[in-house]
Amino acid sequence: MNESMMNQVAAKFHAKFGKPPEFIARAPGRVNLIGEHTDYNNGFVMPMALSNAVWIACRRVSYPIITFYSTYFDETKGFSLKNIFKETHSWLEYAKGAAWALLSGEDGKISHVPKSGLECLIDTDLPMSAGLSSSAALEVALARAFTEAFQLVWEPTHAARLMQKAENEWIGMRCGIMDMLISTSAQKGSALLIDCQDFSMRPAPLPSGTSIIILDTGTRRALSESRYNTRREECEAAAKALQLSSLRDATFEMIEQKKLKSELKKRAIHVVSENLRVLKAEEAMKQNDPKCLGKLWIESHQSLKNDFEVSAEVLDTMVKLASEDEACYGARMTGAGFGGCAVALVQSEAAETFCKKLKVRYERAMPVTCTIFEAKSECGAELFQHNTLAL
Repeated sequence: MNESMMNQVAAKFHAKFGKPPEFIARAPGRVNLIGEHTDYNNGFVMPMALSNAVWIACRRVSYPIITFYSTYFDETKGFSLKNIFKETHSWLEYAKGAAWALLSGEDGKISHVPKSGLECLIDTDLPMSAGLSSSAALEVALARAFTEAFQLVWEPTHAARLMQKAENEWIGMRCGIMDMLISTSAQKGSALLIDCQDFSMRPAPLPSGTSIIILDTGTRRALSESRYNTRREECEAAAKALQLSSLRDATFEMIEQKKLKSELKKRAIHVVSENLRVLKAEEAMKQNDPKCLGKLWIESHQSLKNDFEVSAEVLDTMVKLASEDEACYGARMTGAGFGGCAVALVQSEAAETFCKKLKVRYERAMPVTCTIFEAKSECGAELFQHNTLAL
């Protein structure tokens, strides 16, 4: 937990609202080590929570209105808990969606309106829209804060499912559960292998002597406006053609026998091969074999580029340059694609030099400024009461 960041957020809240916060919620972003576009196909993923996170400082008020100040956007917005409705898309819709998911029943209608509201300040050191799950971190931080404010029971897996519902039904981005689940449930010092069919999780420690390096290409994408939803629709169409409920149960033999349309065939091949790679990656990590793990990352990137077609020139360039470094075992794009970040597995002793060299090489090759840094693993969402804050 970043105590310095927590105290900065508390101080910013005090300066903005004139009083100290009662509590602060923190939820981490994530880097997905392998297992891309498999979560909404009920498959396997292997994310790791980051020390970079979204922080929300809160203080209760006596009326049912929630007011937010975002340091990132330098904006103040709010809404009434008595009448939560969708407006034009903005960052406030994530807060509305989180409140709606927590307070509504199966029919989508608010079953209980809290009598009190909140003043909130949102701050973050997590790069936005970079493939590091900033939106899920925001939703989970909101869920943790609202659970406290509304006197609900915090249960990590249930909270993750509710925030997936908010993302799917309120925001309109048909993501899987991986991002929310790692943000609620991560273990410090380890990745988690998650089975997105039954939500079971088991730790997957990194090979000794290795570091995870985040490679931010300096480009961004808007997922709900991108081809992400189209890829999910294609996977569903492929599963239907194979007479399966999801591509989790597909095999290469099935794909060949059914003679799927070229586009659907490529999508299905990626999902089947990626699921196998995740399981092989877990075994490589158990065997402390970074060379094998790095090779799987390179194969994963090629599949995402050629079969799932979600890469981009900036991602391909970054991965190629990283992989050419003798200290790098392998690299791949991470996140949904179309821009954002890649990730590299690097010898720890050479990590600092690797970051400096790669930044120079990438910025010579591409007309954008990149950010390259070593990832630090952190635990899932937390809540800190006012008496723990150094104000």
